[in-house]
Amino acid sequence: MAKILLSARMSQPWSPGHSLLPALQKTGHEAQVFDYESSEDPNEELPQVVDRIEPDLHIVYEGGRYDPDTIRSVRAKGVPTALWFVEVTPEVRADTVALARPCDAFFTMAEGLVKPFRDAGIEAPRWLPEAMEPSIYEYEKITERDRELYRCDVTLVGKLESDNPAYMERWKLVKRIVDEEIDFKWWGPRIHRQIGTFVLGLLLSKVSRAYGGRFIWKETYAKAVHLSKIFIAREAYPHIRLSLSARAFTAMGLGAFYMCYHTRGIEDVFEPDKELVLFEDGDEMIEKIHYYLDRDEERLAISKAARECVLANHTYQHRFERMFEMLAEDGIEV
Repeated sequence: MAKILLSARMSQPWSPGHSLLPALQKTGHEAQVFDYESSEDPNEELPQVVDRIEPDLHIVYEGGRYDPDTIRSVRAKGVPTALWFVEVTPEVRADTVALARPCDAFFTMAEGLVKPFRDAGIEAPRWLPEAMEPSIYEYEKITERDRELYRCDVTLVGKLESDNPAYMERWKLVKRIVDEEIDFKWWGPRIHRQIGTFVLGLLLSKVSRAYGGRFIWKETYAKAVHLSKIFIAREAYPHIRLSLSARAFTAMGLGAFYMCYHTRGIEDVFEPDKELVLFEDGDEMIEKIHYYLDRDEERLAISKAARECVLANHTYQHRFERMFEMLAEDGIEV
């Protein structure tokens, strides 16, 4: 049994460390987490934590507050470090490359970024997709209040307000659903009441009135999935091959009927029309929403197959076990 130190955000109920730590412990190793987000100075504190714990392996998830020299100091103590980078951007950032270079291993959640990271100077980048941790979504029962709050035909979870074109495209899909007068709710960060053409237009639109009123996670996320018939999604950069967010695995792992804008390569992970449904534009999305709202049996069969697939292949425990296999190929035994 190895001793593993996980660097991950833990400060909010929805922070990824809450999913990662129990999954890492399920692999049979002793695991502890360092919340670098809450640390006043993570670059000073991390080496102290390493001295106290004496881990056999250090895994960094995201790692946005670390300096490359901090990673070098950890490695100098004889502790190999693996960086799991889960942000997707159209271009490889210099700060990501700088942080990755001192690490013993680098993993990206998007297969389409493996080559760009390699071309940018990261040695042997590898693909390790996002996943889900089933245990954090458990709840005792669905109440009448839950039904009033979450029940709808179509739901979406995600951010809508931003100058980022990716969110603008998501907003356009949502607007199509609302304009079609489909029973719809969306959940995510509250729209900030700031001056700006896009935000002002959103605040005054029917899309704003479809907002569920809160950011959902853990049991509230699960209830929203279970009380809606169709879960709509669009990845931020669908042209980047297999850039699937944790949202995709989480929703399907909870049994959502997942309908998403076609992300390149997704058919290599999930079988279209058997485990999820894809669309190429707003017209096709609306057509398929109406089709499946009228076909409960087909819809439920697809959502059941998706859940079985995720639980059998795409939990964070699966990801860590795969990470350990790849590290072993590099001579780093866990």
